[in-house]
Amino acid sequence: MLASLRTGTWLTADRLRVYSLMLVAAYVLGTLVWFGSARGLLDWQDRPLGTDFAQVYASGTLVLDGRPAAPFDNAAEFARQREIFGEKTAIFTWGYPPFFLPVAALLACFPYLVAFFLWQGATLAAALAAFRRVLPEKEAMLPALAFPAVYVNFGHGQTGFAIAALFTGALVSLGSRPLLAGLLFGLIAFKPQLGVLAPLALAAGGCWRAFAAAAATVVAMTLATWAAFGSQTWLAFLDALPELRHGGLEYSNTGFHKMQSLFAAIRLSGGSVELARARWFSRSPPASSRSGARPRTGGSSPPRCWPPPRWRRPMASTTT
Repeated sequence: MLASLRTGTWLTADRLRVYSLMLVAAYVLGTLVWFGSARGLLDWQDRPLGTDFAQVYASGTLVLDGRPAAPFDNAAEFARQREIFGEKTAIFTWGYPPFFLPVAALLACFPYLVAFFLWQGATLAAALAAFRRVLPEKEAMLPALAFPAVYVNFGHGQTGFAIAALFTGALVSLGSRPLLAGLLFGLIAFKPQLGVLAPLALAAGGCWRAFAAAAATVVAMTLATWAAFGSQTWLAFLDALPELRHGGLEYSNTGFHKMQSLFAAIRLSGGSVELARARWFSRSPPASSRSGARPRTGGSSPPRCWPPPRWRRPMASTTT
């Protein structure tokens, strides 16, 4: 039995299909209970159905009202959420740059629940389509849909499906279509804490065409939103950044248990902001970096842009 657990041979195709169906059925049942126990647009804990999606929808209505800078004003944002969901509702802070305001405005053209299912359904379909480029076998779709993070992302109305679609599409396109990959990486800038990683990785890999395309995409989005919403909106975003850092990172209104970092671990265990910062900045670099050694790349020449992803190339058999 231990041998089968170590090797994974116990997880046959039939078991994988049955377990996936069980998980999907549980998700559907949970969703029915969730919506069935709701009071209007609020769940039993007085949170908007879709929680995080509430800020997207409320901000979109402010844009449609001709107030694109208002989402960055917590008083205006919270007042709009109370107008939509009632005085008892939990409040969610708008945390996106102006790049995401056009999407929010488009979704706000629909009734709330229609917009919620439209956003989650469309982005989930895009994520599954991107995933299929990695594993084209149709049998892989059901386990992908049964992945627990799918239900978590759906229930909280988050942007995880969109991020997964963009990241996956960019990675599988990087070797053959670097400009498309750069475009997709650039679109991730609507989530800056994730988008900032892409140019560093592209530069490290020597993927300069993709790097240039990503940079051009971000510049184009900046100019377009500046022209559409005015400089006041961008200035409001910049003014809101300290509060977002203070509430979202240092004191984590969303919960440190959702962050995978040394900083969050220290804060979750009761450590102060100062201690967490000190430990974060005092982390020792790897021994190879301290000694000046460079990682081995299999040759003396500098690394070139990444080849097509490993999963798209034939793999040697591991059986004997």
